Amino acid sequence: MSDRVDVSAMLRLTEWPAYVVFAVFTATNAFNTFATLDEVGSPAIAVLALACVTIAGLILLLPAPDPYPLRLTLLVLALTTTAALTTWNIPPGSTPGWSAWFWGASGLVLLMVALRGRIILAWTGFTVMVGVAVWWELAAGLSALDGIMFVTRHGAMLLVGTFFALYLRGAASQIRRLQEAEVMRSREQEAARAAMAEQRARVERLRTFTDPALRLLASDAALTDADREEFRLLEATLRDWLRADGLATEPILTAARDARSRGVDVTLLDDRGESGMDAAARALLDATVSRALRAQRDGDVVVRVLPSGRGMLATIRGETATGPVRVDIAAPTAPDRLDPSLQSGPIEQKGST
Repeated sequence: MSDRVDVSAMLRLTEWPAYVVFAVFTATNAFNTFATLDEVGSPAIAVLALACVTIAGLILLLPAPDPYPLRLTLLVLALTTTAALTTWNIPPGSTPGWSAWFWGASGLVLLMVALRGRIILAWTGFTVMVGVAVWWELAAGLSALDGIMFVTRHGAMLLVGTFFALYLRGAASQIRRLQEAEVMRSREQEAARAAMAEQRARVERLRTFTDPALRLLASDAALTDADREEFRLLEATLRDWLRADGLATEPILTAARDARSRGVDVTLLDDRGESGMDAAARALLDATVSRALRAQRDGDVVVRVLPSGRGMLATIRGETATGPVRVDIAAPTAPDRLDPSLQSGPIEQKGST
C-alpha cells in the first residue's frame, strides 16, 4: 500500500460539496466585480479577472490524485498571475476596496493548490502576487512595504492552509500506518488460525489412517500375513501423504493403494509444493491419475505434479510388461472447463517393437 495520502479525497475537494462552495465563491466574485465597475479603469479587464479566477477554481475541481498534475497547476498559476496583473486596472494612488476582490479570490485559489499537494507552487504563485502588489504600490509613489502589507492577510490565509495540509497529511499517514498494521495483524491471526485448522485436520486424518493398525498392534492378537500386507500398504499411503500432499486425495490414494496391492511399485511426487491449484485442475488431476493407476496391472509408475507456471500440470511415467507408460496432463485452459480428451480415453502405453 502506498504511503501517499490523498488529502483531496479526504476533504472531498472534487465532489458535490466542493461544487456548492465553488458556486458561492463564483457568485460572490461576480457580485463584487459588477458592483465595483465604476471604481476601475476598464470594466472588460475586471470581467477578465473574474473569468481567470473562475476558470482557475474550476480546474482545481477536476478529479485527479494528489499531488495535482503539474501542467494543470501551472495553468492555474498563470490564471492567478493574470488576475493579479489586473491590479493595474485600479487607478494608482487610490485606496482599493472591494474592487480588489481578486486578491482574496486568488489567495483562496492558491490555498486550494496547497491542499491539492502543490504547496511549493502555491507559495510561488503568492510570491508573484506580492511582486505585482509591490510594483503597483511603487508605481503609485508608495513604498514596497505598502505593497507587502497590502497582501499580508492573504499570505496569512495561505500559511494557515499550508500548515493544515501538512498536519492533515501527517495525521492521515499515521492513521494509514496504524490501519496497515492492524490489517497485517489480522492477516497473521487468520493465517495462524488457518494453520491450526489445517494441523488439526491433518492430525485427524492421520488418526483415521492409523487407528485401526495401532489398535491391532496394541492388542494381543497374532499378526497374520494379511495384517502385515495391510501395514505395508498403510506405510506407503502415509509416505504418499507426507511426500506428495498435492496428490493425497481420496481417489488417488485409493487407486495407489489398489495398484500396490496388485504388485505395482507406485511413487507419488509433488513438486508444486504449497502453490495449490484451482478446482478444474484438481478434478482433472484426480480423474487422470486415478484412471492411470487403475489401468496399470504390473511394473512401476511415477506420478509427478509439476511446479506451477508450466504448461503441463503433471506427468505419469512407468514401465509395464507390455512396454512403457507415458501420460502428460496438460493444465486446463479454463477454470470451469476440462479438456474431454484428458478426462477419458485409454492411457497411452508404448510397447516395444
